[in-house]
Amino acid sequence: MRGCSDSLFSHKPSNIMRILIALSLLLFTISSLKAQDATTIYSYYLEIDCDHDSETNEWTSNNIDINIFLKNGRRYYVRLNGVTEYESQQQSLGSAFTKDKAITKFIFMSASPIKQSEWDKITVSIDGDDAFMIDALALTWEKKIKRKSDNVGTTLLNVVRDPIETSTGNVQTWGVNGGGAWCLSTDANDGNGSWSDTVNGCFKTVEFDIQTGKAKKIN
Repeated sequence: MRGCSDSLFSHKPSNIMRILIALSLLLFTISSLKAQDATTIYSYYLEIDCDHDSETNEWTSNNIDINIFLKNGRRYYVRLNGVTEYESQQQSLGSAFTKDKAITKFIFMSASPIKQSEWDKITVSIDGDDAFMIDALALTWEKKIKRKSDNVGTTLLNVVRDPIETSTGNVQTWGVNGGGAWCLSTDANDGNGSWSDTVNGCFKTVEFDIQTGKAKKIN
């Protein structure tokens, strides 16, 4: 006689069930491999809007020295070897001035994000009396998630791999398009000419506080 366990509870998995189990295991494996293969990179940029709507000749032949400070004492340095009229009118590549024109300079790259509380200040200085105007300034970030390798795993894994993911944002911004501006020059009288309605004097250095979003002029 066949027992109840034989007649009612000894059914073998169907082919469909086997296929579903196999697909579940495959998808789990692919997901795990993709997570292990992913890497995140944070890039930081400084965007300088030096194309004021109401002014002309905002560019300079002098060197512009830029220092970005973190509260732990780390400093990043960038030098602009002059700024031409052409450079000052290029569309920004970042996220701060989507409708304005700006120079975008890469600062540094990090495997982890820099917390807002870790930033300190930015100083922008000029080494001559060929005045340079800053209409607005922004410290921006770009986050990219991508594969560590272009050829990881099987052909199937390559087919289902996610594309690169990119997001952007601002750490801090200063100024607005077409508003009051900052003048950089070793000659303080450069602010008394045709720019007098837009700038409040010219200074060798302007310090931008990343925490408060305020700016301070320094001779």
